[in-house]
Amino acid sequence: MLYIILLLVVLFIGWSYIKARVRINEANKMQVMRKLNNMEKTGVFEGSYPSWMSNKNRIEEFLGMIVAGAKRRNVPEYFLNPVISDKEHMKKLILAAGAMEQQGSSFEEQAMFVSDIIIEAWNREKHS
Repeated sequence: MLYIILLLVVLFIGWSYIKARVRINEANKMQVMRKLNNMEKTGVFEGSYPSWMSNKNRIEEFLGMIVAGAKRRNVPEYFLNPVISDKEHMKKLILAAGAMEQQGSSFEEQAMFVSDIIIEAWNREKHS
C-alpha cells in the first residue's frame, strides 16, 4: 500500500513538472515570436546567436533536425530547400534559436521551434 502511495506521489510530481515545463516553453515561444514579428516590422534583424554557432557539427545537426521535423510534417523540399539555402531566411531562423536559448531552451527545443516556424510558413503559403 505504501508503495502505491509513493508511486502516485512520484507520478504526480513528474506530471506537474512536465506540465509546468510545457507551459514555460510555450510562453518562451510566444515571447520569441513577438521579437521576430518586431524584427519583421522594423526590418532590423539583431539578436544573439546560439552558443553552438561556432561548432560546425552542431550546426549540421541543427539543420538535420529542422529539415527532418519539417519533412515529417509534410513540408515539401521545393519549399524547404530555398528557405534553408537563403542567408536572410537562415539568419532569422538562427536568431530565433538564439532567442530561445536565451530563454533557457535546450538545443533540441530550439530545433523544434525553428522547425515549427518553417511548418507554419508552409501552412500559410499552402493556404494562400
